[in-house]
Amino acid sequence: MFDKTIADYAGLEEPYAIMAEDRVAAEPQLSPYHDILIDYDWPNQAEHWEWVATAPIDEIVAWAADIRADEADDTEEPEPFKYPQVTRHSITLYPRQVRAAMALAHERHEGKKSPAIQEIIDRYIVAVAKGADDAS
Repeated sequence: MFDKTIADYAGLEEPYAIMAEDRVAAEPQLSPYHDILIDYDWPNQAEHWEWVATAPIDEIVAWAADIRADEADDTEEPEPFKYPQVTRHSITLYPRQVRAAMALAHERHEGKKSPAIQEIIDRYIVAVAKGADDAS
C-alpha cells in the first residue's frame, strides 16, 4: 500500500511525477498500466502526474482500462491507410486496388490471369499473411 504524501517529496523537481511513478510501482492495481500512466507523454503532463499521484485508485484503474480498451479497438479495425500494401516498381497497391486489378486482368485476358498481375496478387497475399506493410 502506497502511503506517501506530496510532503514526502518536498524540495524535489517535479514532485508529483516522482510520486506518481512511485505509486504506480507500489500499487498492484496500477502497475499493469505503467505504460499508460507514466510512460505516455500526455499533453497536460503535470496535471496528469498530480492526478495519478493523488486520485482514488479505482478511478485511475477505470480510466486506464478504458484507454487500454481503446488501444485494442484501434488494432482490431485498422484505418484504411494502415491496410497491408504491396509495392512493385514504386507503385503501392491497397486491397481495393488489388481486387480491381484482379477483375481487370480477368476481363482483359478472357479469364486467364496475367503473370504480372498474379505476381502482385501473390505478394499481397504474402504481405497480409505476414502482417507486413510492404512485400517488395
